[in-house]
Amino acid sequence: CSSDLVSPSSDLTLEERRLLFLACTKVIGSLRSAWRSVASVEEKELVEQYRVSIEAEISKFCDGILELLDKSLIPSASSSESQVFYLTKKGDYERYSAEIKDGDDFNLASEKAMESYNAAEVVFTNLCMQKLLMSELIKNSQSCLIFHTYISFLVILKGKLNSAGPFFLMF
Repeated sequence: CSSDLVSPSSDLTLEERRLLFLACTKVIGSLRSAWRSVASVEEKELVEQYRVSIEAEISKFCDGILELLDKSLIPSASSSESQVFYLTKKGDYERYSAEIKDGDDFNLASEKAMESYNAAEVVFTNLCMQKLLMSELIKNSQSCLIFHTYISFLVILKGKLNSAGPFFLMF
């Protein structure tokens, strides 16, 4: 298949051409097969290296966000809405971190995510209860205001009734 191996002085016969290219096909076929095997192994190693690199980036990023949430954002959250938001985000980033882990590390990260989600749920439930109570208080306050207005109206009406006579009773 190399020019220095074959240098015919005349045209090859049909049989010689077939034999030549059959031999070349066998050689190149086995070389290509070997190359694919090596390339596949090499590619898998590159993919594994790339996966490990991405996992390291994900882990570093999640750790940074979790540190920011734990040390700064959650402790300084002034409203329940903020606390629920930050605790939910903490659960999200712990879950993202768990996705790239296995074994005990996966279980630990998953448990931390669930703890954060549960904490967010508790704060959210308390928030809902507070809002419900506030809503009832506001309704009661409005009821009290309406009642107070009604009583004030009756007092004014009674004063006018005493001065106007029975005509005001029809109103």
